[in-house]
Amino acid sequence: MTSQVTRDTGPGRLLAAIAAVTLLCAAIAAVRHPPQPLRVAVVAADPLQSLADPATGNRRGPGPALSHELAERLGTRAEMIPRDGVAGVIESLTRGEADVGLFAVGGLTATGPSEIPAAPEPQRLAIRLEVRTSAIEFCGDYALVQHTYLVRDGAPFRSVTEVGGAGVTIGITDGDPANLVVTSSLRGAGVRINPAGTADVAADWVMDGTVDAYAASRLRLAAIAAAHPGLRVLADDFWREPQTVAVATGNTALCAAAGAAIDAARERGDLARAIARAGLVGVAVAPRRDR
Repeated sequence: MTSQVTRDTGPGRLLAAIAAVTLLCAAIAAVRHPPQPLRVAVVAADPLQSLADPATGNRRGPGPALSHELAERLGTRAEMIPRDGVAGVIESLTRGEADVGLFAVGGLTATGPSEIPAAPEPQRLAIRLEVRTSAIEFCGDYALVQHTYLVRDGAPFRSVTEVGGAGVTIGITDGDPANLVVTSSLRGAGVRINPAGTADVAADWVMDGTVDAYAASRLRLAAIAAAHPGLRVLADDFWREPQTVAVATGNTALCAAAGAAIDAARERGDLARAIARAGLVGVAVAPRRDR
Protein backbone atom coordinates (compact mmCIF):
# COMPACT_ATOMS: atom_id res chain seq x y z
CA MET A 1 0.00 0.00 0.00
CA THR A 2 1.52 3.32 -1.07
CA SER A 3 1.09 6.33 1.23
CA GLN A 4 0.71 9.77 -0.22
CA VAL A 5 1.85 13.02 1.39
CA THR A 6 -0.40 15.95 0.80
CA ARG A 7 1.49 19.24 0.53
CA ASP A 8 -0.14 22.45 1.68
CA THR A 9 0.13 24.82 -1.23
CA GLY A 10 -2.58 27.14 -0.02
CA PRO A 11 -2.44 30.82 1.01
CA GLY A 12 -1.24 30.03 4.55
CA ARG A 13 1.95 28.32 3.41
CA LEU A 14 2.61 31.06 0.88
CA LEU A 15 2.28 33.77 3.52
CA ALA A 16 4.59 31.88 5.85
CA ALA A 17 7.22 31.60 3.11
CA ILE A 18 6.96 35.31 2.34
CA ALA A 19 7.37 36.14 6.05
CA ALA A 20 10.45 33.93 6.31
CA VAL A 21 12.06 35.55 3.27
CA THR A 22 11.25 39.01 4.64
CA LEU A 23 12.92 38.22 7.97
CA LEU A 24 15.97 36.81 6.20
CA CYS A 25 16.29 39.92 4.04
CA ALA A 26 15.97 42.14 7.11
CA ALA A 27 18.70 40.19 8.89
CA ILE A 28 21.03 40.46 5.89
CA ALA A 29 20.32 44.20 5.63
CA ALA A 30 21.08 44.65 9.33
CA VAL A 31 24.48 43.03 8.85
CA ARG A 32 25.28 45.05 5.75
CA HIS A 33 23.80 48.29 7.10
CA PRO A 34 23.95 48.29 10.91
CA PRO A 35 21.94 50.94 12.78
CA GLN A 36 23.54 54.36 12.77
CA PRO A 37 25.37 54.99 16.07
CA LEU A 38 24.14 57.60 18.52
CA ARG A 39 26.60 60.45 18.02
CA VAL A 40 27.42 61.98 21.40
CA ALA A 41 29.45 65.20 21.43
CA VAL A 42 31.50 65.66 24.61
CA VAL A 43 34.03 68.18 25.91
CA ALA A 44 37.41 66.58 25.25
CA ALA A 45 39.02 67.97 28.42
CA ASP A 46 36.15 67.15 30.80
CA PRO A 47 36.96 64.12 33.01
CA LEU A 48 33.25 63.39 33.54
CA GLN A 49 32.93 62.65 29.83
CA SER A 50 36.36 61.85 28.43
CA LEU A 51 38.36 60.12 31.15
CA ALA A 52 40.11 57.13 29.57
CA ASP A 53 40.48 53.80 31.35
CA PRO A 54 44.28 53.18 31.48
CA ALA A 55 43.77 49.44 30.94
CA THR A 56 41.36 49.47 28.01
CA GLY A 57 41.45 53.01 26.66
CA ASN A 58 37.64 53.14 26.82
CA ARG A 59 35.98 56.22 28.21
CA ARG A 60 34.59 55.89 31.71
CA GLY A 61 32.57 58.04 34.08
CA PRO A 62 28.95 59.17 34.22
CA GLY A 63 28.90 60.70 30.74
CA PRO A 64 29.85 57.51 28.86
CA ALA A 65 27.62 55.41 31.15
CA LEU A 66 24.64 57.59 30.34
CA SER A 67 25.46 57.63 26.62
CA HIS A 68 25.50 53.82 26.48
CA GLU A 69 22.22 53.67 28.41
CA LEU A 70 20.53 55.96 25.90
CA ALA A 71 22.03 54.14 22.91
CA GLU A 72 20.78 50.77 24.18
CA ARG A 73 17.29 52.21 24.54
CA LEU A 74 17.47 53.30 20.91
CA GLY A 75 18.76 49.93 19.74
CA THR A 76 22.18 51.12 18.69
CA ARG A 77 25.61 51.95 20.10
CA ALA A 78 27.11 55.21 21.33
CA GLU A 79 29.90 56.96 19.47
CA MET A 80 31.66 59.57 21.60
CA ILE A 81 32.82 62.62 19.63
CA PRO A 82 35.35 64.82 21.50
CA ARG A 83 34.98 68.55 20.91
CA ASP A 84 36.90 71.62 21.98
CA GLY A 85 34.92 73.14 24.82
CA VAL A 86 31.20 73.64 25.27
CA ALA A 87 31.07 75.85 22.20
CA GLY A 88 32.33 72.93 20.12
CA VAL A 89 29.66 70.62 21.51
CA ILE A 90 26.87 73.09 20.74
CA GLU A 91 28.25 73.72 17.27
CA SER A 92 28.16 69.97 16.60
CA LEU A 93 24.50 69.85 17.63
CA THR A 94 23.41 72.84 15.57
CA ARG A 95 25.28 71.61 12.48
CA GLY A 96 23.78 68.14 12.73
CA GLU A 97 27.18 66.54 13.37
CA ALA A 98 26.02 65.10 16.70
CA ASP A 99 22.69 63.86 18.04
CA VAL A 100 23.29 64.52 21.74
CA GLY A 101 25.65 66.80 23.63
CA LEU A 102 27.05 66.48 27.16
CA PHE A 103 28.54 69.49 28.89
CA ALA A 104 28.71 71.58 32.06
CA VAL A 105 26.04 74.27 32.17
CA GLY A 106 28.48 76.87 33.45
CA GLY A 107 30.50 76.54 30.26
CA LEU A 108 27.71 78.26 28.36
CA THR A 109 28.89 81.57 29.77
CA ALA A 110 31.41 81.71 26.94
CA THR A 111 29.37 80.37 24.03
CA GLY A 112 27.59 83.41 22.61
CA PRO A 113 23.77 83.53 22.58
CA SER A 114 23.18 82.91 26.26
CA GLU A 115 21.54 84.76 29.09
CA ILE A 116 23.04 84.38 32.56
CA PRO A 117 21.31 86.07 35.51
CA ALA A 118 23.28 87.29 38.51
CA ALA A 119 24.38 84.40 40.69
CA PRO A 120 23.14 84.18 44.28
CA GLU A 121 25.28 84.25 47.40
CA PRO A 122 27.91 81.46 47.58
CA GLN A 123 26.44 79.82 50.68
CA ARG A 124 23.47 78.68 48.60
CA LEU A 125 25.10 75.40 47.74
CA ALA A 126 22.94 74.10 44.90
CA ILE A 127 22.16 76.60 42.15
CA ARG A 128 21.51 76.30 38.43
CA LEU A 129 22.48 78.89 35.88
CA GLU A 130 19.31 79.34 33.82
CA VAL A 131 20.65 79.63 30.31
CA ARG A 132 18.24 80.27 27.45
CA THR A 133 19.23 79.75 23.85
CA SER A 134 17.16 79.03 20.77
CA ALA A 135 19.76 76.59 19.40
CA ILE A 136 19.44 73.72 21.89
CA GLU A 137 17.01 72.01 24.25
CA PHE A 138 18.02 70.82 27.72
CA CYS A 139 16.95 67.25 28.49
CA GLY A 140 18.10 66.92 32.11
CA ASP A 141 21.07 67.05 34.48
CA TYR A 142 22.97 63.86 35.30
CA ALA A 143 25.76 65.05 37.63
CA LEU A 144 26.78 67.95 39.85
CA VAL A 145 30.38 69.18 40.10
CA GLN A 146 31.18 70.74 43.47
CA HIS A 147 33.16 74.00 43.59
CA THR A 148 34.96 75.19 46.69
CA TYR A 149 38.20 76.82 47.90
CA LEU A 150 41.79 75.74 48.41
CA VAL A 151 43.48 77.32 51.47
CA ARG A 152 46.61 76.92 53.59
CA ASP A 153 46.48 74.48 56.49
CA GLY A 154 46.81 77.36 58.94
CA ALA A 155 44.19 79.59 57.30
CA PRO A 156 41.24 80.65 59.52
CA PHE A 157 38.63 79.60 56.96
CA ARG A 158 36.52 76.54 57.80
CA SER A 159 33.56 77.20 55.49
CA VAL A 160 33.05 78.83 52.12
CA THR A 161 30.80 81.36 53.85
CA GLU A 162 33.86 82.76 55.65
CA VAL A 163 35.83 83.44 52.45
CA GLY A 164 35.42 87.01 51.34
CA GLY A 165 35.37 90.54 52.70
CA ALA A 166 37.88 93.38 52.83
CA GLY A 167 41.51 92.33 53.00
CA VAL A 168 40.90 88.89 51.44
CA THR A 169 42.20 87.98 47.98
CA ILE A 170 40.72 85.09 46.02
CA GLY A 171 42.50 83.40 43.16
CA ILE A 172 40.52 82.24 40.14
CA THR A 173 41.30 80.68 36.77
CA ASP A 174 40.62 82.83 33.75
CA GLY A 175 37.46 81.57 32.03
CA ASP A 176 36.34 79.27 34.84
CA PRO A 177 32.50 79.30 34.94
CA ALA A 178 32.60 79.43 38.75
CA ASN A 179 33.93 82.97 38.44
CA LEU A 180 30.36 84.23 38.02
CA VAL A 181 29.53 82.94 41.47
CA VAL A 182 32.78 84.06 43.08
CA THR A 183 32.81 87.59 41.70
CA SER A 184 29.15 88.18 42.58
CA SER A 185 29.82 87.45 46.25
CA LEU A 186 33.17 89.05 47.04
CA ARG A 187 31.85 91.35 49.79
CA GLY A 188 34.82 93.62 49.20
CA ALA A 189 37.41 90.91 48.58
CA GLY A 190 39.97 91.23 45.82
CA VAL A 191 40.53 88.86 42.91
CA ARG A 192 43.71 87.64 41.24
CA ILE A 193 43.36 85.88 37.90
CA ASN A 194 45.51 82.91 36.90
CA PRO A 195 45.55 83.37 33.09
CA ALA A 196 46.61 79.82 32.19
CA GLY A 197 44.97 78.16 35.19
CA THR A 198 48.19 76.29 35.96
CA ALA A 199 47.88 74.07 39.04
CA ASP A 200 51.39 74.84 40.31
CA VAL A 201 50.69 78.57 40.08
CA ALA A 202 47.47 78.14 42.07
CA ALA A 203 49.34 76.15 44.75
CA ASP A 204 52.21 78.64 44.93
CA TRP A 205 49.83 81.58 45.27
CA VAL A 206 48.04 79.98 48.21
CA MET A 207 51.26 78.81 49.89
CA ASP A 208 53.08 82.15 49.68
CA GLY A 209 50.04 84.24 50.59
CA THR A 210 49.57 85.90 47.20
CA VAL A 211 45.94 84.81 47.59
CA ASP A 212 44.07 83.70 50.70
CA ALA A 213 41.98 81.12 48.86
CA TYR A 214 41.75 79.67 45.35
CA ALA A 215 38.38 78.86 43.78
CA ALA A 216 37.86 75.87 41.47
CA SER A 217 36.16 72.50 41.27
CA ARG A 218 36.73 70.13 44.19
CA LEU A 219 38.01 67.56 41.70
CA ARG A 220 40.80 69.88 40.60
CA LEU A 221 41.60 71.29 44.03
CA ALA A 222 41.81 67.83 45.62
CA ALA A 223 44.51 66.89 43.11
CA ILE A 224 46.43 70.10 43.85
CA ALA A 225 46.23 69.57 47.62
CA ALA A 226 47.39 65.96 47.28
CA ALA A 227 50.47 67.11 45.38
CA HIS A 228 51.29 70.03 47.69
CA PRO A 229 51.48 69.31 51.44
CA GLY A 230 50.39 72.23 53.58
CA LEU A 231 47.22 72.91 51.57
CA ARG A 232 43.67 71.78 52.26
CA VAL A 233 40.28 71.93 50.55
CA LEU A 234 37.28 73.33 52.43
CA ALA A 235 34.63 70.74 53.27
CA ASP A 236 31.61 72.59 51.88
CA ASP A 237 30.81 74.08 48.47
CA PHE A 238 29.84 77.48 47.10
CA TRP A 239 28.38 76.03 43.89
CA ARG A 240 27.34 72.72 42.40
CA GLU A 241 27.61 73.00 38.64
CA PRO A 242 25.17 70.84 36.67
CA GLN A 243 26.40 68.54 33.93
CA THR A 244 23.57 68.32 31.45
CA VAL A 245 22.34 66.61 28.29
CA ALA A 246 21.13 68.64 25.34
CA VAL A 247 19.90 68.16 21.76
CA ALA A 248 19.29 70.50 18.87
CA THR A 249 16.05 72.44 19.16
CA GLY A 250 13.13 70.49 17.70
CA ASN A 251 14.50 67.03 18.50
CA THR A 252 11.87 66.57 21.19
CA ALA A 253 11.54 62.78 20.99
CA LEU A 254 15.27 62.22 21.46
CA CYS A 255 15.30 64.72 24.32
CA ALA A 256 12.50 62.81 26.05
CA ALA A 257 14.40 59.54 25.58
CA ALA A 258 17.53 61.13 27.05
CA GLY A 259 15.57 62.32 30.07
CA ALA A 260 14.18 58.82 30.60
CA ALA A 261 17.69 57.36 30.32
CA ILE A 262 18.97 59.78 32.97
CA ASP A 263 16.15 58.79 35.33
CA ALA A 264 16.76 55.07 34.79
CA ALA A 265 20.53 55.32 35.25
CA ARG A 266 20.03 57.39 38.40
CA GLU A 267 17.46 55.05 39.94
CA ARG A 268 19.49 51.90 39.23
CA GLY A 269 22.61 53.47 40.73
CA ASP A 270 24.51 53.30 37.43
CA LEU A 271 25.56 56.95 37.57
CA ALA A 272 26.79 56.68 41.16
CA ARG A 273 28.79 53.55 40.32
CA ALA A 274 30.30 55.17 37.22
CA ILE A 275 31.42 58.17 39.29
CA ALA A 276 32.96 55.91 41.93
CA ARG A 277 34.75 53.67 39.41
CA ALA A 278 36.24 56.72 37.70
CA GLY A 279 37.47 58.10 41.04
CA LEU A 280 35.83 61.49 40.48
CA VAL A 281 36.19 63.39 43.75
CA GLY A 282 33.59 66.07 44.41
CA VAL A 283 31.08 64.81 41.82
CA ALA A 284 27.55 63.81 42.81
CA VAL A 285 24.56 62.41 40.97
CA ALA A 286 22.15 65.20 40.08
CA PRO A 287 18.76 64.85 41.79
CA ARG A 288 15.67 64.23 39.71
CA ARG A 289 13.89 67.40 38.73
CA ASP A 290 10.88 68.31 36.63
CA ARG A 291 11.78 68.95 33.01
